Amino acid sequence: MAKIVTVYIPEFETDKKIEQKITIMFWFKNEGQDVQEGEELVEVQTDKAILDIESPASGKLNKIIVNAGEEVSPGQKIGEIERG
Repeated sequence: MAKIVTVYIPEFETDKKIEQKITIMFWFKNEGQDVQEGEELVEVQTDKAILDIESPASGKLNKIIVNAGEEVSPGQKIGEIERG
């Protein structure tokens, strides 16, 4: 049975404060494509920097919940990976 691993937005701390305004810039993979744990999965932009979020698991990118151009908050669920 396949296990679903959730992809969350981590907290980005800059100048001793947690960034609250985070925008999804680009997904490196499309739904249905294979991903490897530690591989760059999504690019985000904060007020101070552009950063990459790595895949938390190997498997298939099952679902993109938040699309490029949308704003998210720390801890928000943005995608799902199916490990089989």
